[in-house]
Amino acid sequence: MEARGPLVLVVDDEPDFLQSLEDVLKIYLPRLRLVAFTRAAAAFEFLEHASVDLVIADYRLPGQDGLTFLQRVAERWPGTSLVLVSAFGQGHLRRLIQGRDLDVRLWAKPFEVDRLVAQVQEALDHTAPAAIRPSRGPAAAP
Repeated sequence: MEARGPLVLVVDDEPDFLQSLEDVLKIYLPRLRLVAFTRAAAAFEFLEHASVDLVIADYRLPGQDGLTFLQRVAERWPGTSLVLVSAFGQGHLRRLIQGRDLDVRLWAKPFEVDRLVAQVQEALDHTAPAAIRPSRGPAAAP
């Protein structure tokens, strides 16, 4: 049986961006599995029931900003590889990140394809497989 590839969760309120990201990653990282949400609340609910290797969130989201979402993910599942993306205000966001005890990468939009693929691969290389574990049910046997 073929091993399943890493699972990446992406939260962005722009469906066109999500589709473009999925298209690019399918071409360059075909073993990668991607699940996408337009709202942080739905993404967090998914995380309660799934094992995820990498979480990428846009800063501007309806209902909750991406940095707050990532902070909640880090508190619930420590050690998770986290990425915040934004099309503006990189300096401001760096200061916000520094003001929190949070290990998060900051990526600027728009992405150049080669750089995006390299950044996703690097982020996956620096996280344990399936860093996020479901919070319900018995622990899986090694």
